[in-house]
Amino acid sequence: MTVPAVPSGGGLALAAALTLAGVSATAAVCVPRRPTLARWVAHRRRSGLGDPRRIPAVGGPGPAADRGASAFRSIRTRWDLRALLAGRLRRAGLTVPPGVAIGLAGLATLATAGAVVAAAALGMVVVPPPVAVAVVAGVPVLAAVDLVQRGRRRRATMLGQLPILADLMVLEQTGGGVGFRRALEEVVAQVGGLASDSLQACLAQSALAGGPHLDDRIDALAREVDLPALASLATVARLQRTEGAAVGPVLRQLASTLRDQQRDMLLAAGRRKVVQMLLPTGLCILLPFIALVLYPAVSRLLGALA
Repeated sequence: MTVPAVPSGGGLALAAALTLAGVSATAAVCVPRRPTLARWVAHRRRSGLGDPRRIPAVGGPGPAADRGASAFRSIRTRWDLRALLAGRLRRAGLTVPPGVAIGLAGLATLATAGAVVAAAALGMVVVPPPVAVAVVAGVPVLAAVDLVQRGRRRRATMLGQLPILADLMVLEQTGGGVGFRRALEEVVAQVGGLASDSLQACLAQSALAGGPHLDDRIDALAREVDLPALASLATVARLQRTEGAAVGPVLRQLASTLRDQQRDMLLAAGRRKVVQMLLPTGLCILLPFIALVLYPAVSRLLGALA
C-alpha cells in the first residue's frame, strides 16, 4: 500500500495555516490580558520602585507618568479590539461574549486549514500556496463582514418599524390621555417586531427598583444600535419625565420626520438599483457596438503595418 505524496504546495499551505491559527490564538489569549500602563505605574508605586526619593527627579516623573498613562489609556480605548468586537456583537443583537466569538472564529479557521491541507495531501485538488492562504484567511474576514451586515440589517429593521410605533403612541395619548410610558407599554404589547421587543426590554429594565430611567435606557439602546431616531425618542421621554409636558405633538412630528427619512432612503436605494441594473446592460451593449464599429479600421491599420 502506497501513501500518496504531499504536493509541493501542501507543506507551505500547512505552515501558513498553522501560523495563522497560532497568531489568532495568541492574539485572542494574550492581548486582552496585557497590563495597561496605568496598572504598571501603580504596581511600581506600590512596590516602591516609583518613589520619587529613589528615582532622580528630572522634570517631574509623576506628572509625566500620569500623562503617559492617560495617553496610553486613550489609545488603548480607541484600539481595543475586544471592546470593538463586544460593541459589534451588541449592535448585531448577539449575546455571545467576545472571547467565545474569537474562539469560534479561530476554530473555524483551523478547521478550514485542516480541510485544505487534507485535500492537498490526498491529491483531491491541487491547491497553490497563495490560494490556500487566501482561503484560510478569508474565514475570519467573512465572519467579520457577516457581523457588520447583521448590525446594519438590525438597524434598518428598527428604523423601518419606529414610525409605526410613534404613530400608535400618538393615538394612545390622544385617545386615552395616557403618558409616554403607558402609551409605549400598550403599543409594544400589541405590536410585534424587533423595535417593539427592544423597547419592551427597556421598559422592563427601567421598572426595576433602583434601575435607570426609561429615557436613559432608550438612549443607551440608541448608542448600541447607532440609531439617532431612538435617541430622539429618548429625548421625548426625557422631556415628559423632567417637565411633565404633553408630548403628543412632538411624537407626531417625530413620526412624520421618520417617515420622510424612510422615504428618502427608499428612493435613494431605488436609484442605486436602477444604476446597478443599467450599468451591466449598457456595458454589454456598448462594448460589442464599439468593437463592431472599430473592427474594420483596426484591421486595415494592422494590415498596413504588416
